[in-house]
Amino acid sequence: MAFSAPTGFIYLIWAVFGFAVEYVQGIEWRNPIRWSIFGPYVVLYLATVMLYWWPVGLIRRPLWYVYAGLFVVSTILNAISHKGPENGTK
Repeated sequence: MAFSAPTGFIYLIWAVFGFAVEYVQGIEWRNPIRWSIFGPYVVLYLATVMLYWWPVGLIRRPLWYVYAGLFVVSTILNAISHKGPENGTK
């Protein structure tokens, strides 16, 4: 439980940052990548996820590796789902 407060706070910062960039200001930052937005966005997201990983590692180390594997798979699927179609393809 010691990690839940910082994780929730960092998640809140990440969510507010993403909402402000995406919906309030309407900034297109994914294509082309605007590093001034992409950097903080990814760092805040990874910090939130990292604070979920640590307690799992303290419970049992093999669970940490399973969590890491699932995180990698979900990240790849997420990145693929955000890629738009190539020109001239469906």
